[in-house]
Amino acid sequence: MGQFSDKIYKRAFSIFCMVLREGGAGVRVTVFLIVALIVSIAGPVAWGMYFNSSDSAGEKVKTLYELANPGATFEVLSANEESGMYKIALKVATTSGTSFKEVYVTKDGKLLSEGMIMVDRSIDDVSAAKNFVDCLYDNGVRIYGVLDQGVSSDAASMTSMQLQLLGMYSGKLYVSCDGQFLQGCVDLGLQNVPSVVYNNTAYNGVKDIAWLEQATGCKL
Repeated sequence: MGQFSDKIYKRAFSIFCMVLREGGAGVRVTVFLIVALIVSIAGPVAWGMYFNSSDSAGEKVKTLYELANPGATFEVLSANEESGMYKIALKVATTSGTSFKEVYVTKDGKLLSEGMIMVDRSIDDVSAAKNFVDCLYDNGVRIYGVLDQGVSSDAASMTSMQLQLLGMYSGKLYVSCDGQFLQGCVDLGLQNVPSVVYNNTAYNGVKDIAWLEQATGCKL
């Protein structure tokens, strides 16, 4: 296959060179376009870079998973092109039951991923989370807690849960009661952490998004 591709390109190049020497301007342009078309079509096919179809991609992925998971059977439910890759939906049958998975494979069959980040959707989600935290901050919401497991494992776990609930920007709202900061939290009258402080009132325990939306008017 490699020798075949070499012959195609060498022949196309020799034609192009001959036209440059002998042809007029109009002929040069026409032949150049024809040669470019031949190269663009024949190149990928000759080199074997691409699957013949999404179905062949699905079968190749199926073969890989069956080899890697002895005893399990895989069925290709769908194989469709999406954003320049093939999205393969698989049905997996094992002794413990049936499950489903989606994987993505490049058209040359060299790379496979079991999880893709949808860029536009992720930008929207992260931006919404940031705007929500900014709104809470501007409205005076603060989250008091501890992250030192040595102080209290339960309090540290619940504080982490509250921060994770609000995502990567939640640190903007966090006020530590660990170590040297403990006295400051005591002076505020906080008896338990985590506590969400809003309008000079402390609300003990982990508060979900719906509670924060209702209390502050901020929306996620």
